[in-house]
Amino acid sequence: MSERNVVSWTLMVCGAIQCEEVEQGLEVFLEMRRNGFVPNEFGLGSVMKACGNRGEGREFGLCVHCFALKIGTERNPFVGCSVLTFYAKLGDIGAAERVFESLEEVDVGCWNAMIGGYAHCGYGFEAIGTVSLMRRKGIFMDKYTFINVIQGCSLLGDLNFGRRIHGLIIRGELEFSAPVMNALMDMYFKNGGINSGLVVFKKMHDRDVVTWNTVFGSFSQHEDPKDIASLFHSFLLTSMRPNRITFSILFRECGKLLNLDLGLQFCCLALHFGLFDEANITSALINMFSRCGKMEMAYLVFKSKVSENVIIWNELISGYKLNCCDAEALKTFYDLLQLGVEANEYTFSNVLETCSRSENQLMSRLIHGVAFKSGFASHGHVCSSLIKGYIKFGRLDDSLKVFNMLDRPDMAAWGTMISAFVHQGFYCEAIRSLNLLIEAGEKPDEFILGSILSSCAGTVAYCQTKSVHSLIIKLGFEGHVFVASAVLDAYAKCGDIQSAKMAFNQSCKSNDVVIYNAMIIAYAHHGRVVEALDTYDKMKLANLQPSQATFVSVIAACGHIGHVEKGCHLFKSMNLYGMEPSPDIYGCLVDMLSRNGYLEDAKQIIETLPYPAAFKTFSAYEATGQAIIYYLLMAGFLLALWYSGFYIGM
Repeated sequence: MSERNVVSWTLMVCGAIQCEEVEQGLEVFLEMRRNGFVPNEFGLGSVMKACGNRGEGREFGLCVHCFALKIGTERNPFVGCSVLTFYAKLGDIGAAERVFESLEEVDVGCWNAMIGGYAHCGYGFEAIGTVSLMRRKGIFMDKYTFINVIQGCSLLGDLNFGRRIHGLIIRGELEFSAPVMNALMDMYFKNGGINSGLVVFKKMHDRDVVTWNTVFGSFSQHEDPKDIASLFHSFLLTSMRPNRITFSILFRECGKLLNLDLGLQFCCLALHFGLFDEANITSALINMFSRCGKMEMAYLVFKSKVSENVIIWNELISGYKLNCCDAEALKTFYDLLQLGVEANEYTFSNVLETCSRSENQLMSRLIHGVAFKSGFASHGHVCSSLIKGYIKFGRLDDSLKVFNMLDRPDMAAWGTMISAFVHQGFYCEAIRSLNLLIEAGEKPDEFILGSILSSCAGTVAYCQTKSVHSLIIKLGFEGHVFVASAVLDAYAKCGDIQSAKMAFNQSCKSNDVVIYNAMIIAYAHHGRVVEALDTYDKMKLANLQPSQATFVSVIAACGHIGHVEKGCHLFKSMNLYGMEPSPDIYGCLVDMLSRNGYLEDAKQIIETLPYPAAFKTFSAYEATGQAIIYYLLMAGFLLALWYSGFYIGM
């Protein structure tokens, strides 16, 4: 062009970025500035979005934001929306909030960007709250609003609010929008509402490959491989072809199901469609073989596709970690460095967790040094792994130093710190961390609150339990199963069974077996055996299937009050639920029989246990009158690994 103006430069910048030629687009933007042209809001907005999509675009994006501030366009809705999205994708939700509040005109696009930012950073509660505020202001919700708020519901596991959003989608006549319905279906699948998700799928008018991929992503919730094969066959009968994402999902789901045979059949299909050479297919195959315990096959796939793609290396290291092959994981990391492949934060996170599990403190420190040199020591995942490792090694000071390296710890970092304190028995430090979190202006999520309640139970801290319970009610988490069961358990361990009962009555509306189990255990520990058995009966009336933990509690309770017949009936009723007794249930049964003088019956149970060779040592005692006691003693040592109460019976 003989004469270039701002419009022509902007078209070149935006065109390159839209064609995913980001490097070229940024270079054209710099050339535009060198020629003295001032970019308009469309050019600035496009560049900011491009920087947000690139992990290494942080510094460039910050410079562009400063330039927007300098020329006074930062409050333009288009530029502001792009800047907001940029910070959200970097995980700096505080900066995104400040940008949102500074905008003079906030249109629906800005609201969507803020809601999407919350969802992207894992702040589901804030995403839902922002949508509620948006509705109160009478702002029209478009399909992008619904997609973002559905992601927020999915993060929180709030199916009730999700169903209300589903109702609004129907009222807004957005059932014909495939992206909206795909997001809705994904929310149901990820939060246990598989039947609701399938209903949405069956009613969809316009299905695309993403729709089918979303359904395939729920495969691990199916139990019958025939259903999975039938669904995939239905997909093949349509005019659509599976893509690399389809097979990547299929392989990972087969890994979750530990169904290698089905996975190998999908391998043949991927080869048939010419998708076997894709990097994410290779990564998914390694994942599937690793989950199925076939690390030799995972390594063969890796060797056949050796590349500089760090994702494939990460998958192999993760597989070795999953199968407790710590030496192989560290060797793979060493090979990665030797070949000059650039490790990322997930690489360092995996190898640091491997060092932590193998208690290799020296190697952990060396890798920390490499991460620091590579610029990843302050990244969220790396910091979380370092914190867990140092706390496991008993180095609280080092873990706090790592935590303090974070400019603004996100909820995941706080959660890692608190949960690591709880797991290692540093209960006071966990409670102190919660206070620091609140002082920093953050709102703890349900998992942090559950961990804190575990620390309250561990220290029998009654006052702290009541304070945390009040905070839970204030934040609206009392209906969350994980939190509700932790509240109940904490009160019971602090000796306040009445408060535990009140918490149970408030939360049993959720109709979850975990809540009932927690109450049964609480009653049993307090010697309220009749109440424990009554709660079990209520559980059956609620059409809930008992778990192994349920039977451990009720059989132990029967043993304490001498209801042997009832306990034996409960033991036999496990067959009705298709359950095999676990070692701890056998321990409870033998304990119950021996407590109440049924020694011969206890002996018969022990002789049917899968430990026949272990008891041959004691055959010499058969001639004496103490044979049964020795049988019980041996069974006690074997079963007490799972059920410490068995020692009481002896």
